Amino acid sequence: RVNIAATAICLLLGFTTVALAQATGPNVSSTDAWQRYTVDGEEFSVSLPLLPAMNTRKVFLDTLRKSRTERELGAFWNGIVYSIQTLENVPEQSLEDFIARRHSTLSNPTEISNNGFAGKQFEFTAGDLKGSAQFFVTKKHIYDFGVLGAPIDDPQVKAFFASIVLGGKREGTEIRDGIGAVTPLGSS
Repeated sequence: RVNIAATAICLLLGFTTVALAQATGPNVSSTDAWQRYTVDGEEFSVSLPLLPAMNTRKVFLDTLRKSRTERELGAFWNGIVYSIQTLENVPEQSLEDFIARRHSTLSNPTEISNNGFAGKQFEFTAGDLKGSAQFFVTKKHIYDFGVLGAPIDDPQVKAFFASIVLGGKREGTEIRDGIGAVTPLGSS
């Protein structure tokens, strides 16, 4: 089960109207035009070509008798789906346990680091689409940053992953729940 691909596809399908509008919006193919975003209560900021859609929910964990906050963020631009999943790390899962439970089909990770937080990077194929993901555990959260629709060496994919900042002081436009940026169809 490749949850990254499923999540990215769900984000893509769930925000079809947004994706169509975004695909014809202003030209921000240059990553210089990307904006930095953050979420209140989270430990990350990231640059994206446009304001992402976001959905926050509380999930009750029966085994722990606790609730945790989970968020899904997504944006679609130039044929690429950018997704971010955040999970409050209530049970204090290890990164390896999280990946094994939710992304069991991923293999051959590359060890990475971001601002002192150890992580793992994976490349995968979902149907005909290339994708990649980076996972991190911070003090309070588990993060899943994913891309579907381009290989990891694509300049936009490289810019997305290079823009991730974990922990510490985060700067950027604060994202709130909603459909994200919607530009009028036919804009150029």
